Amino acid sequence: QPVDLVVASSVCSFLDDYPATVTELVSMIRPAGGFFQWDWEKTEGDDHGLSRSEITNALDLAGLTDTSVDVAFAVEIEGQTMSPLLGCGWSPPRG
Repeated sequence: QPVDLVVASSVCSFLDDYPATVTELVSMIRPAGGFFQWDWEKTEGDDHGLSRSEITNALDLAGLTDTSVDVAFAVEIEGQTMSPLLGCGWSPPRG
C-alpha cells in the first residue's frame, strides 16, 4: 500500500546505499506525498553524517520535486556545534 509520508530521523547516514534506499522509499509514496529526513551535517573529518550535496543528489535521483536541504537547528554538544540538516521533497503527481 502506498503511504503519504516517509520520515527518517538520524538514520540515512548509516545506510549502505543511501541514494538507492531513498529511491526505493520514494517509490512507496503516493503522488504528492512527502519525504522528510533529518541527519547530522557532515563536516570535514567526520566519520558519519551527510553533506548537503549528498542529500540533494539523493532526493533529485529519487525523482522528488520541490526539494530543499537546510539546517533544521543547531545544538552545542561538548563544546561542538552540531547542525542536523532537514532534507525534504514531494513525490510528483503520476498519470
